[in-house]
Amino acid sequence: MFFPRLAAAAALLLAAASPADAAFLTESQLLTQFGFNSSTPGSISAAWDSFSTPVAGPNFADVGSSGFTGAQPTVTQNIPGAFITSGGNIYSFQVATDFDVAVPTGVLSGDTTTFIAQIRTLGTEIAPASLLLGALGAAPVAPASITEIARTPLGGFGGELVDQLIVWNVSGPVSAGSPAFGLEFNAAGSSMSLDALQINAFASTAAVPEPGTLLLTGIGAVGAVLVRRRKTH
Repeated sequence: MFFPRLAAAAALLLAAASPADAAFLTESQLLTQFGFNSSTPGSISAAWDSFSTPVAGPNFADVGSSGFTGAQPTVTQNIPGAFITSGGNIYSFQVATDFDVAVPTGVLSGDTTTFIAQIRTLGTEIAPASLLLGALGAAPVAPASITEIARTPLGGFGGELVDQLIVWNVSGPVSAGSPAFGLEFNAAGSSMSLDALQINAFASTAAVPEPGTLLLTGIGAVGAVLVRRRKTH
């Protein structure tokens, strides 16, 4: 049995852990590796470092966002039993948490979109197969690549801090006012703490999509529409 005091102690440990060597790609690294960053005209970006709503409510980007002209990107955790830690993480020692990130297209315009997510978790990790990106008119698809950019032991009940870089290559015309991208992922089990999240995307008129491509051709609806997979919880 996992007693409440023990659970609270574990949550505090997860919340307090923030090793100095764990970091997302910097703006210059994004520019070098992908050819764009949050300062590139026509791109969108948003970042979360502290969350305030553990279940069924939107968390807006507290670090900041750019490139959105109307609706703003949000993070929603869907399963009851989660709470906000003292460090502003979304955590549950009872259930496997489940997340949806609604990302309006903002100023994006082009035929091929690179969509990047950087996600930091503490403790239990994300189930890799749950990482999907969708949009209205197309089924959610797996990423082109998942790269681990940091792994740091936390000690005690904390497990490890893990930073992941996830990339999708989206083929099909996209423009301002198109439906939102829907990023989704869930924990592999209980005791995952979502610590931070950053998304970047840029559309261009370019060529053949790589594996993990999502076809957006034929999308005509307007608004921020998040595609959700059928839940089996």
